[in-house]
Amino acid sequence: MNNRDLLISNSLFIDFVNKPLYTELVKKFICIAAFLLGFVVGLPLVVNGQSKFGDLLIEPERQVSQFRRLLVTPTPIPTEPPEGQVLGTADVNETAKEITVAVLGDSMIDVLQPDLPQLQSSLKKYYPEARFNLFNFGVGASDLEYAVERLNEEYVYLGSKYPAVLSVKPDVLVIESFSYNNFGYGQEGLDKQWMLIGDIITRTNKISPDTQIVLAATIAPNATVYGNGIDGIEWNQAERLVRSETVKEYLQNIINFANSQGYPLADAYHASIDEYGEGKPVYINAQDNLHPSGPGGELFCQKVAEAIAELDL
Repeated sequence: MNNRDLLISNSLFIDFVNKPLYTELVKKFICIAAFLLGFVVGLPLVVNGQSKFGDLLIEPERQVSQFRRLLVTPTPIPTEPPEGQVLGTADVNETAKEITVAVLGDSMIDVLQPDLPQLQSSLKKYYPEARFNLFNFGVGASDLEYAVERLNEEYVYLGSKYPAVLSVKPDVLVIESFSYNNFGYGQEGLDKQWMLIGDIITRTNKISPDTQIVLAATIAPNATVYGNGIDGIEWNQAERLVRSETVKEYLQNIINFANSQGYPLADAYHASIDEYGEGKPVYINAQDNLHPSGPGGELFCQKVAEAIAELDL
């Protein structure tokens, strides 16, 4: 084919393309192709949450933090408050049961934070609809004798003023053992602990007769490291052994009191010891090797919540 014939051929093709008939054929071809494609895509490839090939459908990608924990998807803030609710106020169920719990103890209670968030969380497992008023009446380096005084007397601790324990009219009073601030080794000290626990219960029954009592034994010490890390304390291994064994005797003493007198018991002591009778390190603060760690606090609060759940509230 020479150049002249090629030009004539191209010209004829262009004329054909520009003709209405060609345009209509192209349109029909595109429509048919789109119909077939839509039919294929629209087939029921998904049945009961699975693809026809048996693979689980992949959920939309969720944000993951650098610690590999799923980040909570933010809840959109409504532009207008729901009917009957005012922005800036809590959506509180006014008909929910209100329960007041006071926890009396030494620094083993004090370190659990003023509003006892771990106990709040544990109690919600048993009373999901209730509203809790929780009071932390823990005072560091204090014993049961001072606890008796605080039942009906205001006091100051670390610059803050606290009400008398029973003045908050608790539905439940949790009495911890004060074993870490005990009266020394020997039966005399154990007898004193026993009598003072009884005194607290007697006074509570007289001043606040509707208050129910729960006795509590906190986590166990570990003789190997007991007190290591506390400023001003330099006990040798023999001293740590004697002191930690004394604490364990006082913990067991309040357990014996609860069992013999028929009081509900929150026993974190036995739940925190290993096969050798020593406190498991996971439950003990690694900085001072005495107070509860985060898991130790959770264990204690869980045991308290379990004991409270057995009461008729």
